[in-house]
Amino acid sequence: MSRTYRPEAPSVIFSGERPQDFSHMQIVDEVLEHPSIPVANEVIGSSAVAVREMRSTPLSSSLKLVAPQRPLAGSTGQAIKVRANHFKVTFHPGENIFQYNVDITPKISSKTVARTLARQLVEVYSSRFNGKLPAYDGSKSMYTHGPLPFEHDQFVVTLSEDRGTSGREKQFNVAIRHVSTLNRKNLEDFLKGEQVPTPQEHLQALDVLLRENPALHFIAVSRFFFKSELGSAKLEGGLVALNGFYQSLRPTEDGLQLNIDLSTTAFHANIPVIDFLRQQFRNFDPRYRLSDVVRVKVKKALARLKVQVIHRQTPRRYRISGLSTSPTKDLKFPIEGGGEMRVVDYFKLTYNYVIEFPELPCLQVQANKPSYLPMEVCVICDGQKYGGKLNDRQTTSLRKLACVLPRVREAKIRSIMNKNDGPGRGEHVKNFGVQVVSEMTVVNARLLPPPTLRYGDQGKVKEIVPSLGSWNLLNSCVVEGGNVTYWALISFDQSVTDHIAAAFVSNLSRRCNELGVHMAEQAVIPPVLRRLEDLDSSRLEKNLRDVYNQASEAIHDRGPETRLQLLVCVMAEKHPAYGELKRLCETQIGIVTQCCLSKHVKQCKSQYLANLALKVNAKAGGRNVTLALELPRMCPVFNRPTIIFGADVTHPSPGDDTGPSIAAVVANIDWPSANRYIARVRAQSHREEIIEYLREMVKELWHEFCVKTSSRPDRIIMFRDGVSEGQFDQVLQQEVVALKEAFEEVGGPDYKPLITWAVVQKRHHTRLFPADDVHKDKNNNILPGTVVDSTITHPREFDFFLCSHAGIQGTSRPTHYHVLWDENEFKSDDLQGLVYNLCYTYARCTRSVSVVPPAYYAHLAAYRARLYLDSLGGSDTSASLRGMRSGTASSGGGSSSRAGAPVVRLLPRVQRNVEEVMYFC
Repeated sequence: MSRTYRPEAPSVIFSGERPQDFSHMQIVDEVLEHPSIPVANEVIGSSAVAVREMRSTPLSSSLKLVAPQRPLAGSTGQAIKVRANHFKVTFHPGENIFQYNVDITPKISSKTVARTLARQLVEVYSSRFNGKLPAYDGSKSMYTHGPLPFEHDQFVVTLSEDRGTSGREKQFNVAIRHVSTLNRKNLEDFLKGEQVPTPQEHLQALDVLLRENPALHFIAVSRFFFKSELGSAKLEGGLVALNGFYQSLRPTEDGLQLNIDLSTTAFHANIPVIDFLRQQFRNFDPRYRLSDVVRVKVKKALARLKVQVIHRQTPRRYRISGLSTSPTKDLKFPIEGGGEMRVVDYFKLTYNYVIEFPELPCLQVQANKPSYLPMEVCVICDGQKYGGKLNDRQTTSLRKLACVLPRVREAKIRSIMNKNDGPGRGEHVKNFGVQVVSEMTVVNARLLPPPTLRYGDQGKVKEIVPSLGSWNLLNSCVVEGGNVTYWALISFDQSVTDHIAAAFVSNLSRRCNELGVHMAEQAVIPPVLRRLEDLDSSRLEKNLRDVYNQASEAIHDRGPETRLQLLVCVMAEKHPAYGELKRLCETQIGIVTQCCLSKHVKQCKSQYLANLALKVNAKAGGRNVTLALELPRMCPVFNRPTIIFGADVTHPSPGDDTGPSIAAVVANIDWPSANRYIARVRAQSHREEIIEYLREMVKELWHEFCVKTSSRPDRIIMFRDGVSEGQFDQVLQQEVVALKEAFEEVGGPDYKPLITWAVVQKRHHTRLFPADDVHKDKNNNILPGTVVDSTITHPREFDFFLCSHAGIQGTSRPTHYHVLWDENEFKSDDLQGLVYNLCYTYARCTRSVSVVPPAYYAHLAAYRARLYLDSLGGSDTSASLRGMRSGTASSGGGSSSRAGAPVVRLLPRVQRNVEEVMYFC
């Protein structure tokens, strides 16, 4: 019998009535900064002894946290083998690696040109390098196998016309200075799993080395390499998709491994600037002067692009820095001897070229010394990655090129590794004594059994064992049906008639009730039919409020607390107004919504209605499915009430240099099933990955858990999405500490629930392929439940790869889980089983999902808040706060301000009745 818990001091979270939420925009460093917390040099891990020490040590000691060591490998499930796209790297140097600083004058912004210069430097001054072939990162760092015969030296290098970007010979001064010696023993000790710092500089040096050969033959974009010969597709808008590959050196249990994967991205097409603008803007006509609005768009589209001129014999290149304020026909420049000359006259006299489009502005190049070029003589240079956001059609075209079946992907990766221009080849690698095997790594894996799922007692089928990650609802009912007594429907598609709408209302309510969702047979008012034009911003709010008011009037006599619970919204297609509709309903009016496409409304297929019923039930506070084996019976860790958090941060679209990032945290409010989740969201500093208001959100969710379950959680599990490896330590030192501080604030200094913190990574490049013809699906993907916790995992820390879903298109990507803190001392089998089983409880479908649901829900909640901001348009249409907390979807307390905090746009608050359910689902 669970004990009853009543929060003694809810004022810790709430101050009287629900307060406004203000924020302090704190920027965090590697070590947590807090005026009352001195920074100590002690280090503590999450082993059993360390946990006891941490739990008995006040937070003010600010101990340095370290990730836990890996427990014994798991044993549950069927042992199988898979191939990973990792290639063994052996490194047998006779000497250490020496790092040198490279300073080039004048500065070179292009890494490609800098690498060209470095190769010419080594070629011209080969005697000074004693036959060594240095690896160069194209910026400041150069590495050699063994020392050069000097500590520092200077060289003069001339780039010839065929190598330079300007079409002229240019002289550069290159200063090289020894800065450090990388001891190979540090790397060897780390790879043995010893408790030593990660030798990041050593790994970086070898990573740069392995990129030397591909950088010579491909378009290099960081760790990605592209070439049209590997495949390409034309995209609309003057873009082209190119195939290529990604490579990264990984330290693993089995030593160093080179991770190689296919990649596809969008580049600017090598076309004239005029043609590019024609494809970018439907109404662009080069014969006419640009309006102010179009001019701003053109300037943004061309910003920082490199162009090559075609009106002269030497193909000189320039980088666009802006547009001239005047059209080409009015543009003049000073000439020697006094006076001015028009640009159009200069081109006629010098090149016998007549400007065809004199009304267009010129491109401004060389920002430090403005020069102007007519658009029509400029062609966009090849090999420039597109940095903007792709539209839906562009994304679809790119995905078609990128989506390949497992056998095709595996064959292409092998081909890349075996070609002379690939990684692991070339003279530089040999010079360093490095070898890369050409065969993929064979890895021991296990196939976890699927969980038994429990449905409602009303149905004939009460328990289901999924097959290949999916199941159906035939003869089943949801575990706990929500109540949708008062609901309405509005359609924004004029092709939806009264008859179609009435039939849909009847069929939806019938299917919901068949599945155990308690939905009224009829909406409280007849379906409201509107046109597509009524989705316009000027009309949308009025239409929504009219429906709400009509429904409220129809049910006003049923009690003062009675209100519309659900509004079903029908649209003809995916519409830009979707975000605004969600914002208005969820933050202004206070209605939970469910959007449908009219084509499905007209067809009324049973499967579609069933899927819709699952979403409706989740939004109505119901539970669709649960594990037959509840968590306390599944794992000893869950012998006490447990709250499971999910967290994610979403960032502004590419090209948005000012918009806030949005953090979302979700948590279950039921126990022991952990099926119902609620969310809290915050706007925070631009592109800040660390969650700045984690304490406030966690405290609010903790309070809700206590109220809903009448118990206080003794164990905490956090699944944190969206964190790169380079941020692991920052998250550990700041977010884990913030979590501990939150619990101390709500429960007092003696309340120290045991915390496990795991990072969830989907955006990695490890792929697993079946090693036999038995353990695979019809598309040759690995099966759901495939888990790998050895060989390609971290040399020392607790991580694993889990494919929890069935691949529908292309090649399945396993999710990587990396434990940063573990006071609960999970065994490998227990944590892997928990994650895999939870993936079958995702509320929106009858399939296991690829990411553990709490992290998935956090992503959905953050995305929903992003829609709110996007629907508000520019910053002039929404409020901003400086040094204050942005309005949020929660009701937490305030926090201190940070001086000089950036302006963060106000995030609309989700209405209380909406945030109590899974409105984001």
